Amino acid sequence: MKKKISALIVDGKEYTVTDDNKYVEGRRKTRTIEEFREKKGKMIPILVVPPDEEGAVYGFSNEKKHKEWLIENKLHKNYEREQKMLEKARLGPSPAERERIKKDVKEATEKFGKILKEHNLKVNEFEKIEKLRDNPYFSSPFHSAILYNKRFYDPSGSCVVLPGNRCDWGYYPDLGDYGFNNKTSSIKMDRFCSDKVWFWDGINFTHAHLEIIRSEIDLANFWFWFGLWDNKISSAIVF
Repeated sequence: MKKKISALIVDGKEYTVTDDNKYVEGRRKTRTIEEFREKKGKMIPILVVPPDEEGAVYGFSNEKKHKEWLIENKLHKNYEREQKMLEKARLGPSPAERERIKKDVKEATEKFGKILKEHNLKVNEFEKIEKLRDNPYFSSPFHSAILYNKRFYDPSGSCVVLPGNRCDWGYYPDLGDYGFNNKTSSIKMDRFCSDKVWFWDGINFTHAHLEIIRSEIDLANFWFWFGLWDNKISSAIVF
């Protein structure tokens, strides 16, 4: 199910979209979408799409508040380990490892396309794809995230599969290696895919951070709120 974003909670303050989709209402002030993006969008460097909570996305002005929220919502189990993994990832892969990662992505994407072709399915027919979960392809090796270069998973575009099964995670410091730097408009995250994915709008896991936990998102929704994430993703870690 797609998550329709109608509420954004930033450091505990809630903002909602009016029924006509023209304004964002806060506790004290109502702004147009454009005003909200300009005033608030760039002040929210961390966004989290949580699991099983329709309509709400959480924003944080700093990592301390992000961590406190994770602890409060019991989503922090692997926080310290993941932060250490991130530090290691930022050192960058060796040339040989980088080539292996590129090979993994190429093979995963080709396999996904092959199985869709075998069953005469399009990349956005998710309900039918999920019925194939007994296929060996959708077992452990398909612990992945799928990025689409069109909004709403438009099958006329292209997609890339980022495996997450390399020591329980997969890291991608530059999506330009796969021709996908600043090209992602929608993301497939589902229970037959990966458990969690992190994105950054800079290469090597830098700048603004988007975290998706056991959910699915169309970046058109994020474009609606900020105009910052559509075609802005440059690096990723898939768990």
